[in-house]
Amino acid sequence: MFAEKQKIHFIGIGGIGMSGIARILMSMGYGVSGSDLHAGEVTDALKKKGATIYIGHNASNIADNLDLVVTSSAIDEKNPEVLRARERGIVIIHRAEMLAEIMRLRYGIAISGTHGKTTTTSLASHLLADAGLAPTSVIGGKYFNINTNANFGKGRYLVCEADESDGSFLMLSPVLAVVTNIDNDHMDHYGTEKALRDAFVTFINGIPFYGSAFLCFENAAVRAIVPRITKKFYSYGFNKKYDIYASDIRHHDDGSTFHVHVKGDDLGEFTLPLLGEHNILNALAAIGTAVFLKVKPSVIRRSLVHFAGVGRRLNQLAAGPVRVYDDYGHHPTEIKATLAALKPTVQGKLIVVFQPHRYSRTKILFREFGRAFGDADTVIITDIYAAGEKPVKGVNGKLIFSEVKKHAKDVHFAAKDDIIPLLTRISRAGDTVLSLGAGDIYRTGERFAALQKP
Repeated sequence: MFAEKQKIHFIGIGGIGMSGIARILMSMGYGVSGSDLHAGEVTDALKKKGATIYIGHNASNIADNLDLVVTSSAIDEKNPEVLRARERGIVIIHRAEMLAEIMRLRYGIAISGTHGKTTTTSLASHLLADAGLAPTSVIGGKYFNINTNANFGKGRYLVCEADESDGSFLMLSPVLAVVTNIDNDHMDHYGTEKALRDAFVTFINGIPFYGSAFLCFENAAVRAIVPRITKKFYSYGFNKKYDIYASDIRHHDDGSTFHVHVKGDDLGEFTLPLLGEHNILNALAAIGTAVFLKVKPSVIRRSLVHFAGVGRRLNQLAAGPVRVYDDYGHHPTEIKATLAALKPTVQGKLIVVFQPHRYSRTKILFREFGRAFGDADTVIITDIYAAGEKPVKGVNGKLIFSEVKKHAKDVHFAAKDDIIPLLTRISRAGDTVLSLGAGDIYRTGERFAALQKP
C-alpha cells in the first residue's frame, strides 16, 4: 500500500467505522493517532493497542511527523485539526478512500444496503473465518464472536460494510457485492430516491467481470434496478424462483431453522440463533457468499449455529422479571422488522422506548414512523438525538409522538431522565422493554436492565 513507517491520524477515531480502519492499519504496522470529542470503550481499546489518543479536537493534535489525515463525513471542514493539516500541506482523505486502499490488497466483499449491513457483514466474516479463510473484517458494530469491530486476517479476502449514507461506498472496488435492500433514507445527501437507486446501480456495476453481486429480491427497490445491472448477480429471498432461497422456516424463542436452496440444490437445514425473518435474509446473503467461495455446506451449518450476534442488534440486556432488549433500529422499516421479530417471544406487554435519530430523517419520515409501532403495546417517545445536526424548527420528538398517537392507543412522550421512572411505574413482571434508536438510548436500556433483579 505505502511505506510501513507512515504515521496516520484519524479525526473522530472513536467512530465505529473510523476505529475499525485504524485497528486494521495498526495490525499492518502503521503508526496511528487519533482524536475524539469523548473518551470511551473504543478509544480506550485503541490506546491499549498502541494508538496515540487525544480527547478533544485541537490543532496541536496534528503532530509534525504526520504523513496522512483521515476524516469522515461527520467532520466539519472548519475542524481545527483539518485546518492545521491543510496549513501544513498534509494529505487529507475520507475514511472510505482509506478502506478502498486496504481493499486493493485483498479480494473485497462489500456488504451494502440501507438496513442489515452490520449483521450480514458479521455473518459473512464468521462463516469465512470458520472455513479457515482468515478474512480481514471491518464491521460497523461489535461482532461478539471476536468482541470487536475489526480483525486483520492473513487470508485473501476483506469483508466490510459499504456505507451508502454519504455515497462513499462508490470509492470501493469489491469483487463480491451484497445489496440487502434499498430504502428511503439519507435524503440529506441524495435528495431523491432516484439518485439513491442510481448510486446502487453504479456500485453493483462497478464489480469486475469475474465478480458477482447478491441481491435481495424481497425488496421492491432492489428488483426495480435489476434491468440496469450489467454484471452477474444472484437473487435471494423466500421465493422458489430465486437463485438462493429459504424454505420450511420455523421460528423459535431464540432464533429460527430453515432449509437453504442454492441454484436448485437443497443444502439442508440450518439453525440461526437470531430472531426475525430479516435476519434469515441477512443469513442467506452470507451463506450465498460462502457457497460462492466454495465453502462446504456442512462447514456453514456448523458455523452458523455458533454465531454470537452483533452489538445493539436486538441484544437481551436482562432476562427478567421484566425482560429488557436493545436495538439500533432508527428507520421505520427497521423498527417494523425488529418488533415483528420480538413480538412472538413476548408474554406480557411489549413496551418500546424510541429515540429518533437526526432532524433530517425525522422531517422526511415522521409519518412513516407513526405507522411503524403496530406490534408494540406501549410506546414511549423521547427527544431527537441530533448526531451533530442543527435543530430544525418544528421538528422534534413530539412530531413523531403526535403521529404515533394516530395509530396506537398507549403512547407517552418523556424526557430522557423521566423514562426509567415511567418504565418502573407501567411495567410488570413478564413484560418486555425494548430501547430503540441509533443514539444513546441504549444507556437508558442498560440502566433499566440493571434494576431487574429476580
